[in-house]
Amino acid sequence: MPNKPRTQHRSVRVDAPEWDDLDAAADEIGLDRAKVINLLIENWLGRPGAEAPPRPSRELMERIIAARHVREAEIPKIAVAIPCPTCKVKQGPCVSNGGRRPTDDFHRARLDAAGKELTRRQKAEGSSRNG
Repeated sequence: MPNKPRTQHRSVRVDAPEWDDLDAAADEIGLDRAKVINLLIENWLGRPGAEAPPRPSRELMERIIAARHVREAEIPKIAVAIPCPTCKVKQGPCVSNGGRRPTDDFHRARLDAAGKELTRRQKAEGSSRNG
């Protein structure tokens, strides 16, 4: 009999800013996002002995939100300089309508790639500061 996971995957729609802020706040208080969500659910259901996870301080949340705003401002600057896997432009704005019209936005795949590149740069910068 194959191994059966104890906890099955569940999908819940959560807006990106809240999801990212939850991840950052959970990390700061020494938990992971899944643990915080499970603790909240157990507490909300009134399970015996269940306690709500510690709430992040207002100051911590202000720092997390400010960092997210900086990140959100940097991602388009990186996206414009990297190739788009969707519309195939090498740099500059993405195009729509079969590559005929420039757009004011970027395709999701390009923004995701820019976010990963920013994360890579931040990790490299952090390790060079600490190294």
